[in-house]
Amino acid sequence: MRPGAAARRAALAGMAHVLAPGGLLAVTSRNWELLRASGTHVRIDPRVKTRGDRRGLVVQAWTVPDAWDDAHLQDVRVALLDHDDEVTPIGERLTVWPFRQEELRADAAAAGLVVESSTYAPDAGRYLVTARTRT
Repeated sequence: MRPGAAARRAALAGMAHVLAPGGLLAVTSRNWELLRASGTHVRIDPRVKTRGDRRGLVVQAWTVPDAWDDAHLQDVRVALLDHDDEVTPIGERLTVWPFRQEELRADAAAAGLVVESSTYAPDAGRYLVTARTRT
């Protein structure tokens, strides 16, 4: 089993467990195939975001190794801007193990879910999968 698969299956099984028979689960996912095709890269949001009275610019740096099974790194930083436009950076590094959309379907089935639909498209950054518990 690929890295991350056991935890993903356990999470889906836990979600399926709390649904009523025939209950619907909706899961969104990043399009890992598209992200991996981009390789190691930096993405800077094109606009400053405002939340409450705070302004900031979001920067994401992805480290994408050659192999799917190797840990992928996402460095997320927000450059917070104060009223004098001084910058305070905050952020963290996330370690992720990507998966193909076919693996998500298989993981859902292993968790006792029946996939009803998927909006996966090769050029879309995110997609939605809906699945139901068996009745």
